[in-house]
Amino acid sequence: MIVGIYFNYIVKTIGTAFLGSFMTVFGISFYAGHLILHEGEKQSPAVWGYLGGMIGLWIIGSIVQWKLFKDLPDGFKEEEEAFEGSNTQLISA
Repeated sequence: MIVGIYFNYIVKTIGTAFLGSFMTVFGISFYAGHLILHEGEKQSPAVWGYLGGMIGLWIIGSIVQWKLFKDLPDGFKEEEEAFEGSNTQLISA
């Protein structure tokens, strides 16, 4: 259980970075072409560029998320603390 709690933040960080890098590369390849191979088509050298770009973006995205959100692994605690003492009820006239 404790291992799952510890790795929860790491898995979220790496997973969202991977999805973001994949969607970025797939979006670029949608316009630039040469990523998806059709039957009988030779593999383009651009596929290796897409793969390298995706891995690079994945690493950069993981590092950025790790640096920015390391202090707040369980959500945005600062926002929760800001509303603790305040009156959040609606005032009716």
